[in-house]
Amino acid sequence: MLQLEQMKNKKSERPVSNQYKIISNRFIFFVSYETFICAYDTETRNLIIFDYIKYSNVSRTTANYFYQFLSEINFTLKNFREDLHKDVEKEKVMYKKIEKASNYQTDYNVMYVPDDNVEKLFNL
Repeated sequence: MLQLEQMKNKKSERPVSNQYKIISNRFIFFVSYETFICAYDTETRNLIIFDYIKYSNVSRTTANYFYQFLSEINFTLKNFREDLHKDVEKEKVMYKKIEKASNYQTDYNVMYVPDDNVEKLFNL
């Protein structure tokens, strides 16, 4: 069964338009407007990013609620091979750091899945 939750403004606790979490049996998806941004796998504790993070300039609003989503799920980027991938470690902007980490999915707790495959995650 799926559950839809509207994100809330952290200061006012009022619902925010166009920012949602979709909760399935295994995943928590973050959706901005009509775009799937990412999903958190509650079993593996990995973050799965989709095309928007991988290929777009993320808007300020989406970035703000993306960071709030990461905070709510207690996500921390983990590098399992600290001696490698200095390009990721040097990046200051978090969504760009996560995007770069997805290039090394065996070394980080982030992976990239194309938008074409998002629907398949609902069946897991």
